[in-house]
Amino acid sequence: MQTTRPLTLLLRCGAGALLALALFAALGTMGVLGAGASPAPSARAAPTVIEPEVYRSDYHLWLTFILVVFALLVALLLWLTLTRNRKRSRLDPHNLWTLSIAFSILCAMAVLAIWIVLTFAPFPQGTGAPLLSQRDVDRYVAAQPAESSGQPRIVIPTGVFIQSIEFTSAFDPVVSGVIWQRYGPAVPADIARGFTLPDGSDIQSAEAYHLTEGDTQVIGWTFRATLRQQFIYDQYPFDRHYIWVRVNPADLTHNVELTPDFASYTTMRPEALPGVQPTLVLENWDLRETFFSYHTHDYNTNLGIADSSRQTGYPELYFNIGMSRQIVSAFIAYIVPPLVALVMLFGILLLTTRRSERREPAGWNSTNVLAYTAALFFVVIVSHVNLRQQVSANGILYLGWFYFLTYLAILLVSINAVVFILASQQRLIQLDDNLISKLLYWPALTFALLVITVIVFI
Repeated sequence: MQTTRPLTLLLRCGAGALLALALFAALGTMGVLGAGASPAPSARAAPTVIEPEVYRSDYHLWLTFILVVFALLVALLLWLTLTRNRKRSRLDPHNLWTLSIAFSILCAMAVLAIWIVLTFAPFPQGTGAPLLSQRDVDRYVAAQPAESSGQPRIVIPTGVFIQSIEFTSAFDPVVSGVIWQRYGPAVPADIARGFTLPDGSDIQSAEAYHLTEGDTQVIGWTFRATLRQQFIYDQYPFDRHYIWVRVNPADLTHNVELTPDFASYTTMRPEALPGVQPTLVLENWDLRETFFSYHTHDYNTNLGIADSSRQTGYPELYFNIGMSRQIVSAFIAYIVPPLVALVMLFGILLLTTRRSERREPAGWNSTNVLAYTAALFFVVIVSHVNLRQQVSANGILYLGWFYFLTYLAILLVSINAVVFILASQQRLIQLDDNLISKLLYWPALTFALLVITVIVFI
């Protein structure tokens, strides 16, 4: 019993350290530690960047809660496993297998809990404050600095209606629909009618209708454009994005400001998807909200116009479309291959033995193990390549970490088989037919996945 005290002390200290780290993270998330905590961005804050961005949902408190519960359960597991049976050695294989299986299940449950939180977390708010009524527009305009241009401000109500969205690549959504503008009596006749899409390429537009309502002209155009935008896919398949249609006036020589045409919409609630065709089909995505917003831009040129009002702090109109990915199809297509490979690798590991009466029926030897792992590697890498081609994104995807863990498991199982045969005199390796490797397989993989999940989504 004396030989197990250092191990018991080490395990209990490790559980205490894990619990302390979880509590420290919880205090930091809740702001108790002051300077160590970073406040969550306000959803209604005025825009401070020059391009639309998406804040991550404020799920960190839930994530911290899951880690605290996980640490408590691990500590309880260690205590029960190491103290429940004093008549049996704590290093008894039965105790060790119980600890290995239970710890792996706890890690897997923690990852699953984080996935559930990510799936049902509120949709993140972009940096631009939504413009839901004329009051929001007036409040925004009042908060802006005085105009540097001496030209009077000309306001043109503008509406957007999206009829189709198609991703031709990871960064090139093709958007089509209708854009209309109202030109009231206060709009001079020399103002150029029309709009531009600064973020668009391959733009096709044509005038669809031209109406006169009293002393107001209403002109609508159909359009189709490829909107080159930068999306971050590091959280795939839990990623959420905004497609934005940035609309500028066609006239650049006057102080023209576009504003949402609220009167043309039955509702401006973002969840009701105003400005989007109800039958719009977006493959592998769910539309979550739409709204108008302003974003200011600071240009380093006046475009040759001496009294241009666009060079500093000019508010540009954006129509934002928030969407979240459908995760079920992604999981079915790209999680099953590495998961099956990992299960098969564990089966190969369980067959590791020096007993001839068990090796011969199973056909286990290092050569066969290398052949099996090579075949599994080929299957997994084909699935990984398909994933990369489907998403066509730079960097490492969250789902891609599953494949890297599988590659590592394939490599280590192959090395283990060779070392087990060659190092026949090493008692630590030969102990109970490679028991240590079998015990550590699932705990190491599931804990690594938990750590990666926390790092990616923290």
